[in-house]
Amino acid sequence: MLEPLYEACLDRMEGFVEDAKKLPSPAGGRGAGGEGAFADFAKVLTEVDKHPSRRYFIYKNIILHNLFGVDIMAEAVEICKLRLFLKLVSQVDAGRELEPLPDIDFNIRAGNTLVGYATEAQFDAANTLASDQSHRDEIKASTADLADSFDFFRGQQTVHGGKVTADDKRSLRDKLSALSLELDRYLARDYGIDPDKAKAFAAWRESHQPFHWFAEFYGVMREGGFDVVIGNPPYVETSKVTEYNLSGYKTIGAGNLYANCVERSLAILTPNGRFGVIVPLSGFSTSRMGEYQNLLTSRFTFNCLSFFSGDAHPSVLFDGVKYRLSIIISGASTKGSFCGSYLRWYASERENLFPGKIGYELCPFKTGYLRFSKLGTSQAANIINKLTSQKATVGTYLRKSGKGHVTYHRSPVFWIRSMDFEPYFKSPVKERSTDHLKDIYFENQQTAKAAGAIINSTLFYFWFSVQGNCRNLTGDDIKSIPMASIGTANLDGVVKQFDALMKDLQRNSKRRVYEYKTGRVEYDEFYPSLSKPVIDKIDLELAKLFGFTDEETDFIVNYDIKYRMSGTDDEE
Repeated sequence: MLEPLYEACLDRMEGFVEDAKKLPSPAGGRGAGGEGAFADFAKVLTEVDKHPSRRYFIYKNIILHNLFGVDIMAEAVEICKLRLFLKLVSQVDAGRELEPLPDIDFNIRAGNTLVGYATEAQFDAANTLASDQSHRDEIKASTADLADSFDFFRGQQTVHGGKVTADDKRSLRDKLSALSLELDRYLARDYGIDPDKAKAFAAWRESHQPFHWFAEFYGVMREGGFDVVIGNPPYVETSKVTEYNLSGYKTIGAGNLYANCVERSLAILTPNGRFGVIVPLSGFSTSRMGEYQNLLTSRFTFNCLSFFSGDAHPSVLFDGVKYRLSIIISGASTKGSFCGSYLRWYASERENLFPGKIGYELCPFKTGYLRFSKLGTSQAANIINKLTSQKATVGTYLRKSGKGHVTYHRSPVFWIRSMDFEPYFKSPVKERSTDHLKDIYFENQQTAKAAGAIINSTLFYFWFSVQGNCRNLTGDDIKSIPMASIGTANLDGVVKQFDALMKDLQRNSKRRVYEYKTGRVEYDEFYPSLSKPVIDKIDLELAKLFGFTDEETDFIVNYDIKYRMSGTDDEE
């Protein structure tokens, strides 16, 4: 992305310098009249010629002046630097002498992204005494001075001879270490640590590895932050992090580090900057992620979201990573959220996944999980609009107890299953076929069957894919699905097809017997894909109730059919 910008700038510099040479000199000669006005350009072009190639010069400048990164793992930092060096070396022709590689130890840093002062404002708001103000001013002055030293250190490698000495680097490192120590002493108090207790303070620094963005990258932060922030943060539950604890995050209730990393990323991003990250899809369909969701929609006027399957049915986005993922690209340009559909693909389709399968649709919804609807097409948006225009939902008719009752399986893959009978199951250690069965109750069985029909439908599978986490059914998924009025005979056709589906599921089921250490287990296994013709009839009845067009009905009946019909019926 940066390379063509550098190329364009160098091309323009060459053009200006060449044109200047053609202008008459003040004494009436040629070649000096306008050249002096572009002396800085000429100096840069002369510097380019000193390097092995033009691309080498460009990459070296990008690496030194435009790329910055932080990782808590020192090994990851070293690997990153190595890959940047290899990219640089690849621009040198074989047999040509290689100039000294740039020193990027102060660009790619080891530290804890989440622990430390991201901005000067955070440092100003630290939990310290007012009497410390003069000392705090000294620290900020030292930070600004250190930033100038960093700039000179980088400039030495591109326009001041290309070399840095060990003494130069040692001096910088000593200054940074002293500044970090002072900042850590302030931060420790916010974590309940007395910095004057040497042993406790040293242990805290070792476990938390603080990284102060506003000091380490002060030159960037004093200009408002980074223009672009990208990342693939860790997907780790906060409860599993024992090495350190976090303080001061709005997203702390999300319970996962990736939400905190997104919040920190936005803190170091310039107001008009661009943001790109790969995070779990579930963050857009889980109630505990409310602050995280609001953070994105309130911070950016533009969000572009892509959604990808991660359950190996039939393939995953990254080998070995079984997470349903979302790629977010955000900024302050076009207003609105543009959302792709929930994508599945075969491994053989991976090459064309991005250019061939991704499509986006402007999301018309402003509240709840539908703000991040996995739409992809205007047809999908129209269907969701018609569904949400209904006032009643399944939740409208749910009861804590009642004469009507159905069961649903909470962990579907391609088929969502609801039954009005108890599946056969026999085990010495369990009373039911699986812990994933969930009972729901209604006032009467007619209403229960109508709800059961909707849950089995492809329409509900589509709804679940659009606004759910695409992994397990939650109570919110069941409660939120729109349902036509029960007060009329509208649902008689749906109930009739539900009864037919129950018979078909049982007719196609197979008795399985397995021997475990705990004893013999017998159960009935069901194959909803074999009952697709009956499910289609349910969807046709629902299409009439919701007023779908023929095209919209066809969209629902065939939604995800390529993968559903060739995939597994088994639940996770």
